[in-house]
Amino acid sequence: MYHAPASRLVGRRDLHFLQCLLPVGAICISLGDPAPLRFVLGRQGRFEIEPTELAVAGAYLTYVYCFARAYALQFVGGGAMAVLAFFFGPSSQQVGDWFCRTWNWASGAVWSVIPKTAIGAGIMAITAAFGFLGLGAAVSLRKRAPVLPLEPPNNSESEGTVE
Repeated sequence: MYHAPASRLVGRRDLHFLQCLLPVGAICISLGDPAPLRFVLGRQGRFEIEPTELAVAGAYLTYVYCFARAYALQFVGGGAMAVLAFFFGPSSQQVGDWFCRTWNWASGAVWSVIPKTAIGAGIMAITAAFGFLGLGAAVSLRKRAPVLPLEPPNNSESEGTVE
């Protein structure tokens, strides 16, 4: 589709639309892949390559070829790094567990700062007031004095008058 010439029947815009749509269609067709089409590599079947993954890789290379040929080396290198991260990186379960632990830690830190009593709210208000006072002082001390011109302005009206 990249090298197909535009004609009266199929314009350049339609060809561009097909270039965008056909790789997505290939991915959608490969979603119902049967089990015999899967490739198993490595010891104990560590790497299982499915037709959908191959279709995604093909669609990626098609998009790079059609729309980013000038940056093909960078995009193919980035894609190779993504494939390596997919095969050798953490599993989706590990990433989910990490996000869950991080969320629990962050929400616990936020809830530990929120005051639970009236005295705690008063202490928080006083602390915030002093914090804003210090922030205002830092901003006002950072202002610089205006720069004055080296020579006084030349007034043409005052040249002819006597004082």
